Amino acid sequence: MKPNPLTGTVEAEIRLYDRLLAIMKHERSAIISGNTLKLMEIIDKKRRLMSEIGGAAADRALAVGKRAAQLGFGTDVPSLKALAERMPKADATQLLERRSKLKERFQEIRTLNQRNSDLIQHAMTLVRNMRTFLENLKTPPEIYGRAGSIEAAHRTTGKMLSDKV
Repeated sequence: MKPNPLTGTVEAEIRLYDRLLAIMKHERSAIISGNTLKLMEIIDKKRRLMSEIGGAAADRALAVGKRAAQLGFGTDVPSLKALAERMPKADATQLLERRSKLKERFQEIRTLNQRNSDLIQHAMTLVRNMRTFLENLKTPPEIYGRAGSIEAAHRTTGKMLSDKV
């Protein structure tokens, strides 16, 4: 069965959200690996895709408006669920399936976005803590050596207690 224009529009939007989920998974990998160059490339792809998604959402709103006018909603812009209630059964079933998929994608994106945000916040906290630690390291005071030269109070190798961070 061929989808009606509104269902097709929603399906196209779902495909864009599927692409966004894939990009966000790559973003997560780049965050975890600390690959900032790859992360910047991914953010650029994500920004471009978000622009496409904005266009798809506008297309959906236009399609909803047209279908609402056909179904006698007047100037009110109904939800997809409300539209489906006035549509023929076959069209309504298709639309409600796409609506359900769209809601699932929104939830998956929210969840993954929160996880990625948490990772970035954690990394920033680590950087701040490391910076504070390094700023608090004190250089030993200089003293006069046997030959009258100025040197550190004790010799340092230039190595921290642990080179693992």
